[in-house]
Amino acid sequence: MKVKNNILSLGIFLKSILFIDTILCTDYTWYSNFRYRLKNDTSEDVIKNKISSSSELRTRLGLKIINENAMGYFVIQDSRTVGESKNNSGITGQTLPVFFHQAYFNLKLNKHSLTIGRFELAFGNQRIIAKNNWNNVGRSFEGLLLKGHNEILDLNYHAFSLPLHEHISNHHDNSKDNWLSGVYLNKYFTGETGNKLSTEAYYMFSQDSTEKYSYNMFGSRIEMNWNLLLLESEFAFQLNDSINANLFSINFGLQPKKYKFFNSITVGFEQVSGDDTTTLDKEEGFSKYFGARHKHHGFYDYKEHKKYFGHLHDGLNEINIKTNFKLMNYSSLLIAFHNFKSNYKKEKYGSEFDFILKTRHNKQLSSELGVCLYREEKNKNNILPFLYLSLNVSI
Repeated sequence: MKVKNNILSLGIFLKSILFIDTILCTDYTWYSNFRYRLKNDTSEDVIKNKISSSSELRTRLGLKIINENAMGYFVIQDSRTVGESKNNSGITGQTLPVFFHQAYFNLKLNKHSLTIGRFELAFGNQRIIAKNNWNNVGRSFEGLLLKGHNEILDLNYHAFSLPLHEHISNHHDNSKDNWLSGVYLNKYFTGETGNKLSTEAYYMFSQDSTEKYSYNMFGSRIEMNWNLLLLESEFAFQLNDSINANLFSINFGLQPKKYKFFNSITVGFEQVSGDDTTTLDKEEGFSKYFGARHKHHGFYDYKEHKKYFGHLHDGLNEINIKTNFKLMNYSSLLIAFHNFKSNYKKEKYGSEFDFILKTRHNKQLSSELGVCLYREEKNKNNILPFLYLSLNVSI
């Protein structure tokens, strides 16, 4: 019955869109995306040499409705693991329903725009707020997002207010609301020879249902592509009476334009502060609850540096070296090395080598092949593999 109701609701929705288009003379475009990914498991079974694999499917169907002063955007998504018991392959079963990954309206207000509804949100290099596109589901927020441009200062700004219904802390109180609000500023400089410089600054307030875990966050980021030099750096602080945490990242690189096959090489360091257990009145772990993981900390997702939720973890110190090669006109190869250890205890976790081949076959089809090898510090003879292959079709 639930599946029939979902199909009926979808049919009514599509008919309503066509009716609105006829009455209001709006324009609309369709978008579809399909991603299949085959990967091996990286749970404890892998450590015990019991390698298994799984397949993921993610399908998105989007509709953009455009009017002179307004736009509506709707993305229906189906995310599943192939063969999972919840899929119910039998004819009497009920499969998981599709859901709206995004559903929002955007209103033009003079030189500003206001987004209302459910939408993806990503800032800067996605350390703080990310779409988490690597995940089979991804992340969306509900709330308000105001965008604009200040001509006097020549900078763009985003102001947002997002109600949250998640158990962010271990002391969650269901009777009180969680909110994430703030403002994000960015300014761009472009040189005559194509050199680029971007500076960003942000303030956010995370309101937890438990007052102790509500905090202010201040941060800034710079990114530069100037002649042969590449620079990307970010720092942020999370502060209140009982939280004092920080994040710092810096990446230097070269982009030699003389060699067309050699895109770039970068050397980077990232620190996520960890909790000092000797300070009972303070929690120093930096919470990356809404930030990206794979984008920065490798692909293996080893348990010791997988998530940094809350403020009581040991943190992370990471050194990485990344090289990017261009193979012909439609492929690129990323070779990366990561070394991980905790921030507070300085415990060595291990090292990871990544080989990621990305290919654009045509305008609709792209693929990605990854081979990642992780070596534990406590067991250097044990190499933990992670392999994946993904196909992405967009129309």
